[in-house]
This record gives sequence, C-alpha cells and structure tokens, in this order.
Amino acid sequence: MTDIVLASSAAIEPTTSTTAIAPRRPYVEPKRLDVPASVVRELLQAAGLGTSCAKATLVLQPTYSTNAGALSWSDGCKDEVVVLTRTAGAWVVQALTVLSPWDGASWTGDIGQNVAIVVYKHRGVRGWVEVVVAPDSAFLAGVELPTEAPAMSEAAAIVLRILDGLKASYRPNAYARNGIGPAALAACIEELKGFGFVTVNKAGSVGLTLAGKNAARLLPRMLCL
Repeated sequence: MTDIVLASSAAIEPTTSTTAIAPRRPYVEPKRLDVPASVVRELLQAAGLGTSCAKATLVLQPTYSTNAGALSWSDGCKDEVVVLTRTAGAWVVQALTVLSPWDGASWTGDIGQNVAIVVYKHRGVRGWVEVVVAPDSAFLAGVELPTEAPAMSEAAAIVLRILDGLKASYRPNAYARNGIGPAALAACIEELKGFGFVTVNKAGSVGLTLAGKNAARLLPRMLCL
C-alpha cells in the first residue's frame, strides 16, 4: 500500500475561488482511507480540531454537504466542521455553525482544489476526526493513492472484510457461513500478515492495521459478510 503524504502548504497554489461550497454535482461515492494524524497535522492545527487524535480518516470526494441538524447536539452527537481554504499562502478559516437545528440551513457543493474540510465527529463517548478533500486536491500533490486492494485469495479477502466489518463475537458465525474452517482461517491470517494487514498478539487475538482497514474498504462491494 502506498504511503500517504500530504503536500506542504507552501506548495499549494490558490485557485480562482476561495469558496468551498458551490453548486451541486451528481453523487460520487467517497473513498475513505485511515492515516496517522501526523499526515494531516497541519490541517488539524489550522482548524483547531482533533489535534490530540492519533489517527484521522482522509475522505476523498468531489462534493460536501452538511446541515443544521448535524451541526447541533442531539443525543450526545454533533459534527464540528471547519472549512480551510489556502489563499495567497495563508489559511482562511470558516467554522460552519448554526443557531437552531430547525431553521433548515444546509451547506452543499463542490470542494475546491485548495480547500480542506476538517470534521470532528462527536458520537457519545467516542469521537474521531475526518479530513475531506477533493480527489484532485492540491494537498495530495504528487501522491499516488491506492485505488484497489492487492491481489489475494478469495478466502483471505472475505476474512479481511469480516475482520473490518464485524465485532470479534460475531466473526465465528460469519466465517462458518462462508465455509472458512479453522485451518483455512489460519492460512488466511498468515496471508494477510504477509501484506501487513493484520497483527496477532500472544493470546492469538487478531487486529487490523491501518493498511488492512484501507485494503478492506477497497475490496469489491459484492463481497458479503
């Protein structure tokens, strides 16, 4: 898997527009890749969000949308959203806020090449940070992002999806439904270890690495659990 390194802000040239939110486009499914927070540290610091997080989710999509409800507290959940625009070598920072979730306010449109949207997702006691950029973002200059998972056996691909998509207590049934017995599972784990997608501790517990999570997301959708 290719390492992901964002371009230095000094290398980013401003585009003709400093506005992040523009007219709508047809929906394109986003690509989501987990990265160490150090990769997006400059953006997190500029936004003032998620600066203590160990990792972040990099979301590649041409458009972005949110609404007043998502930006307001409800049952312990809320999105904090900061739009960063790199213009003339400096950050223009715009926090999306709302006074009332009932006013119908929404934001939607294209993401410019010089725009990054930092989102901290509060979900009860949990929370994580996402950095949303366009597929042709200047922040990704010179980076060849992975577009598909490496070739692996069908059984290993199924195991990878199960590891990523299900809690440990649900996995044995999923393996059984897919005809993967103990010997086959052990062989699949060894295959995935060879890619650097999983780790196995002394107790035999299997965990996914960042590379493994990203590879699972790049597998075909038709591969069911």
